[in-house]
Amino acid sequence: MDGRPVLQCSLVAEDILRGTDPGDPRLTIFGVLRIIFASRFPAVHGRLTVFDTWLGTQAGTFTEEVRILSPDGSEVIGEARTEFTLEGGMTFQALSHFRNLVFLVPGDYQVEVLLNGQELIRYPLTLVHVPESRPEATKEV
Repeated sequence: MDGRPVLQCSLVAEDILRGTDPGDPRLTIFGVLRIIFASRFPAVHGRLTVFDTWLGTQAGTFTEEVRILSPDGSEVIGEARTEFTLEGGMTFQALSHFRNLVFLVPGDYQVEVLLNGQELIRYPLTLVHVPESRPEATKEV
């Protein structure tokens, strides 16, 4: 091991809340996301949270950066940074909250997690265009 913490988990959800009591490690996760549907673009997604769990291998202070990238990777549409300290064997749960992200086009956006500036993982968050539903014509009998 090189002393860097190990990324044990990364997921995207609508929102994640921590327990209200001090020291309460519980999290409440709302709406785990892999695909977001939108009827028109640009689409604004009001609330999105990336949850990462880190396991310390040695003591140190680290910086996590989470980026949401456009489908072609040319634009960062959301970015959050968290600094944390770990001892060996300890875990840290990072919550990166994004508000009112603008997705210009449908496609495979990328969630990118970096530690101290080095990319560790990149995975898709897919935006799918769905036509607006039209009410069916009502027949009188």
